[in-house]
Amino acid sequence: MSTTAIAFAFILQRKVQHHRAWMTRSFAVALVFLEGRVVLGITNWENTRPDLVEPAIWACIAFSVFAADIVMQWQELRRTRPAAKAKLARELTPVS
Repeated sequence: MSTTAIAFAFILQRKVQHHRAWMTRSFAVALVFLEGRVVLGITNWENTRPDLVEPAIWACIAFSVFAADIVMQWQELRRTRPAAKAKLARELTPVS
């Protein structure tokens, strides 16, 4: 809920880029419920090893937030890369 609240606060301030980043994190945190059910269901730790449930959920949270940051960095690189290529091309073009 806190990631969504932070995203909401940013959009109220019209800071769309920050809002987008926090909504991506919010989506990642929301996926923890699905990830936890899948991991615990496939491994059956829920029934056989209840002591591993909490660490498994924390691992899902860490993975989700890390994956969200990777996605955001990748999007940023894709967005800035054409501009950098154009600038490099202008610098390398011989002046007539």
